[in-house]
Amino acid sequence: MKMITSGEYVIWSKGNMNNTYGYIYKNDFNALKPFENLLSQHDGSCNEGQFKLFVNLEMNTRYVLVVTTHRPKTIGNFSITISGQSNFTFKQISKH
Repeated sequence: MKMITSGEYVIWSKGNMNNTYGYIYKNDFNALKPFENLLSQHDGSCNEGQFKLFVNLEMNTRYVLVVTTHRPKTIGNFSITISGQSNFTFKQISKH
């Protein structure tokens, strides 16, 4: 994801999977070091099992959003909504 304007953004999921977790990283995500570059995380508690992130994002900076669930091999449909200062570009990296 890249933001056009710096500012506060809200990123949340909606779907049929419970306990959806969201993690947002600045620049890169390294699965071997999951806390490196981590800006914010939410485990879906207090949001009907869906994650909701409140983050301050900078323009022209790459962010990686990682979505997973509490239980391995859980699959289902979900959508991501981003609300904030302005438009953004969103590109899917992988479907694992």
